Amino acid sequence: MLKYFPAIEGTPIVAVFGFLLADIMLIGLCVWDWHSHRKFNAFPIALVILLLYHYSVLYFYKYDFWKSFSVWFAGQ
Repeated sequence: MLKYFPAIEGTPIVAVFGFLLADIMLIGLCVWDWHSHRKFNAFPIALVILLLYHYSVLYFYKYDFWKSFSVWFAGQ
């Protein structure tokens, strides 16, 4: 079953499906908000913040600035 999950350096990242579920729910809330009020409120902002967070979890480990920050932070 774990072979279907995306992996980072060989380790399956099961949380990706939770990320996807949260994103789908927020997209649905954005659509609902637009259809019911003809405007966007907080849901698109929350979606953008979550997408940035999801990107950081999945890809920041590859970047040198993040490795440097992590070494610095762990040393504090």
